[in-house]
Amino acid sequence: LDGSPFPSIDLSPESQWDAIPTNAKLQIIFVIGFLEWWDELGGFIPESPALGIQETTNVLPHYTKGRKPGQYPSFQGFRDTVHWIPDLY
Repeated sequence: LDGSPFPSIDLSPESQWDAIPTNAKLQIIFVIGFLEWWDELGGFIPESPALGIQETTNVLPHYTKGRKPGQYPSFQGFRDTVHWIPDLY
């Protein structure tokens, strides 16, 4: 945090986006991209002997194949193997 003020609310959304630092934009895009990727996987981390991950069957179906709208995959597999993160629902 370099002490820069937030973009003014008097600006249009496009101008606000242009006013935030490039690193902040990259962070936003990375987080949204990760959430999209995790949603596409249905919460599945493939089997990996190097990480000690056994194949899991607790996977939600893809949202185009019957998953309830708004239901988001759990991060339990990610929590167990990588880093703690709260679920989104």
